Amino acid sequence: MVNVLILEDDADRIEQFKKNFKNCNIIIESNAYKAITILEDITIKYLFLDHDLGDENLVGSGYTVAKFLYKNEMYTPKHVYIHSANIVGAKNMKNYLPSAIIVPMVWKKEIFFT
Repeated sequence: MVNVLILEDDADRIEQFKKNFKNCNIIIESNAYKAITILEDITIKYLFLDHDLGDENLVGSGYTVAKFLYKNEMYTPKHVYIHSANIVGAKNMKNYLPSAIIVPMVWKKEIFFT
């Protein structure tokens, strides 16, 4: 089964992800440091990064994960998507992950990933 790691803290967005990844092993995390541990321990095919996660001092941000992957490329998933509404944060993450794709967090229908 395909592993998908989603760094997100918004309940509505999480529900959207769940609908679109029914055929995958979805791992949802709202703490950047825990997401890094998951990347070190499990082979992830799809990674979705949000930038803002609440109190950045406690849980980090998508930027924290992007910097980690830049320094530890062997953990970078095949497909990385940045879905943050924070335009500046998204661009900063993209600078560390040039192969990542910035995508809007709007789905009009269910899209199933495998």
